[in-house]
Amino acid sequence: MKIGDKQPPLGLAYIAAVLELKGHNVKIIDAEFENLSSNQIVQRLNPNTDVVGITGTTMVAHELLKIASSIRQKYPSIFLVVGGPFFNALPKETMKTGVFNAGILGEAEFIFPELVNAFEKGIELKKVDSIVYITKGKLKFTGIPAVIKNIDTLPFPARHLLPNLKFYKPKALYKSLPSTTIISSRGCPNKCIFCDNSISRKKVRMHSPERVVKEIELLINKYGIKELDFVDDNLTLSPERILRICRLIRDKNISISWRCLARVDTISKVLLKEMKKSGCWLIAYGIESGNQNVLDYIQKGINLNQIKKAVKLTNEAGIASFAYFMLGFPIDTKQTIDDTIKFALSLNLDYITFNKTVIYPGTKLYNTLLESGSFGKINWFENPPKYIYYHPNISSRELEFKRRRAYLHFYLHPSYIFKKLFRVNSFTQLIKLNIQLIRHLYN
Repeated sequence: MKIGDKQPPLGLAYIAAVLELKGHNVKIIDAEFENLSSNQIVQRLNPNTDVVGITGTTMVAHELLKIASSIRQKYPSIFLVVGGPFFNALPKETMKTGVFNAGILGEAEFIFPELVNAFEKGIELKKVDSIVYITKGKLKFTGIPAVIKNIDTLPFPARHLLPNLKFYKPKALYKSLPSTTIISSRGCPNKCIFCDNSISRKKVRMHSPERVVKEIELLINKYGIKELDFVDDNLTLSPERILRICRLIRDKNISISWRCLARVDTISKVLLKEMKKSGCWLIAYGIESGNQNVLDYIQKGINLNQIKKAVKLTNEAGIASFAYFMLGFPIDTKQTIDDTIKFALSLNLDYITFNKTVIYPGTKLYNTLLESGSFGKINWFENPPKYIYYHPNISSRELEFKRRRAYLHFYLHPSYIFKKLFRVNSFTQLIKLNIQLIRHLYN
């Protein structure tokens, strides 16, 4: 097996861990990582399998349906369950395909075992909370999406059921291998209109610092992990908790490099200093726009001065700064897009991403534009889906031109090249930087 560019599906691993504790025989097929076709997935299934759960994101919804249909055709008696981001954004549309027996609303770790138990014992589905099913041609919802109040009650993810963690790796930004992901909190209290939080909702729940550090030790000792990517929506939402985690890492003499995603309004000089000491080498900030009116429109809840200060403090702490920007919000104009690019180039960042705005179901932005008639109803199960949104102020072609030009200006600017050459200490690092630029230009 060759090393891939994917990361472990922690959601499936968490569900599998709970199922194993309940005494079930569980298998995880990471079809994305192994690049399996629907037929290959079906061939992997044990003919005696009783229940299959499938998850997927919006942009692979067509593959999700194709896989489910193949399983249904080969094994009509299998109880087929769907969950995950796409299903929670569009549960009615997914269930109306007629392929699935049930869908899980919200976090599935404790609901999935209940559903399996109901299937095995012939219990009516209406007695299982937080699911969707069809009976007599009618769609039935059994309650609100499940949210686990105390996530410390969850076992560690069943990573032993995944392919060897050493075969996973991030695309370009990593310091040490093997690297893997870890999540220390769930939920986000913020109101960004482009973000889908249909699974975890806005209710924030956090693992205790002791639990987080225990999992870090497990990953090092059992799997030989040398670097971690915290995939929390905002790792620094509670600075006190992160300070405790950082100090525990140091007190236990744990040697690990790590990176994370944070908001610019949650960091401080003291926090960054402790993060650096405990192994943090990169922080990614979701900045999105360099125009204050656009930031206000998307309800980001930050201002340009906070952004400048956060990047400055991060650089001073000796931590690499990475920023995500989005081009093409509905109120964007050629001028506001130029404002964003100019602002981004002024920040002295180490890495940058300019993404074209994609409007996903389950977001406030999607619902607003759908109601206004800005785009028609989309069949997400087509390949590719007929996703048509005509920006009122700029053509797709011009937006792409601006995006690529911004990358060239950033990564090929003499001051940036000099800074990176000064820091690069191996040919491998130089290659990684070149790969980063190429990926941006052709994605």
